[in-house]
Amino acid sequence: YCVECVPCALTLTLFTGLVQLLLGLLNLGFLVDFIPLPIISGFTSAAAITIAVGQIHSFVGISHNVRRVFFLTIYDLCHYVTEVKPGDIVFGMICIALVVFLKYFKVHIEHLRKTQDQTSAGRVALKFLWLVCTARNAVVVMTGALVGYTLTTQAWFSGQLTLISTERFPLPHPQPPNVTLHSVKEIGIGIVVAPFISFLESIAIAKAFARKDGYKVEPSQELVAIGFANVVSSFFSSYPVTGSFSRTAVNNQSGVRTPAAGIITGSVVLLAIAVLSQFFHYIPKTSLSAIIIAAVLPMVDVRILYRIFKIRALDDLPLIVAFLFTLILGIEYGVPMAVVVYVAILLYRKARPRHELKLYPGVICVVFNGGWNYPGVEYIWRRITSEIATAPNPPYSMRKTSLVILDCSAMPEMDFTIVQALKDECSDLQKKNIQCVLVNCQPQVLKIVERAAIKNLQLKTTMREAMELASEGEESMEVIVSTNSTGPTKSQT
Repeated sequence: YCVECVPCALTLTLFTGLVQLLLGLLNLGFLVDFIPLPIISGFTSAAAITIAVGQIHSFVGISHNVRRVFFLTIYDLCHYVTEVKPGDIVFGMICIALVVFLKYFKVHIEHLRKTQDQTSAGRVALKFLWLVCTARNAVVVMTGALVGYTLTTQAWFSGQLTLISTERFPLPHPQPPNVTLHSVKEIGIGIVVAPFISFLESIAIAKAFARKDGYKVEPSQELVAIGFANVVSSFFSSYPVTGSFSRTAVNNQSGVRTPAAGIITGSVVLLAIAVLSQFFHYIPKTSLSAIIIAAVLPMVDVRILYRIFKIRALDDLPLIVAFLFTLILGIEYGVPMAVVVYVAILLYRKARPRHELKLYPGVICVVFNGGWNYPGVEYIWRRITSEIATAPNPPYSMRKTSLVILDCSAMPEMDFTIVQALKDECSDLQKKNIQCVLVNCQPQVLKIVERAAIKNLQLKTTMREAMELASEGEESMEVIVSTNSTGPTKSQT
């Protein structure tokens, strides 16, 4: 990294924190409501796979670093495959097996504690075993350190187990970031983009584990927390920070339930940097990778694809987009791209409102099965106009249409664009001697329409009253009232 990049990084960290703090204090966390469950699931699965694959190089003893993006990681692993160490692989597999065994053994112990009466000694023993299983990650690390220390003293095993690096770096002294106009210009749009990318990644991780463990996430509070962390970090020479998927997964698997774990983790890290580096030297890299792999892989959910497909197949699209973009471009891009796709799907649904278009002698009736918003204005009126201009069969010919009925019983509200479209279309219909009627309007819709004072538009409370306005009202009444027929349904959306 160039020296000139440091002020830019610190400036970006500071502004990222300030923007996030401002958004949190303004309670704008509701913006993450645009992240639905399919996107969270796709992101979670792809992130878990990416992180697990990214740990393979340490798991198998490759000393070179690999790139973070999934396919580049695979390429780098293939490139350095000749550096694989059997000792790391074997010990890593043992660590994974131990973590998984302790995880499921804990469930068995909890069952015994709840269902069986024990003596005092039995309760103490079960409590001890429960603590060991709960602290399984720490047990694996300490066991790994003990094995690493023992094996390094054996000449025949020297170099077969890769240990972590113990380079000591001085702790940075707190100082305000050097914010300059040049660094702000260099960052450019990043000042706006970075806070949102950072928050989206963090909240996606939080929602994934909230869904898994059954608790709620307060987005605005998360914004304040991560914003404050970034502001403080900028005084300690840090680049922008966000939530960590791998660390969250490890914490979750370790039984962490409160933010106090961050204090403990931070204290251990500071102690490790300051005075304990020589003791951590004997921890094998493969044991740490095994813990992370065992923590993230259970987050991969394949079955949700089928569950979503059974309910609404189109909702699988945001999931697939989140999954693929997270794998292809990286964790920070998957969620934003999937949100764009999801919003596009929402807008498309709004532009194609659910309705039934029914044809009666001289009458076109549109029955809305939901809301009618401005994206769908032109679509509905195009359908009505096309029926006025065509004659599908003589008994229900639309060439002599005298009445257009809009059944608004399922319409909860009406915006200005809808009202303006009604004015314009009612004016056009009047030139063709066609009357427009709104039926079954809800109170809030009725008030809006009455205030608009639209010409050539009448309001009726029942379909019978509306049909009386038709030039062939008696015949129409017989069709929909006396015989209980709804007429031919031209189409249904």
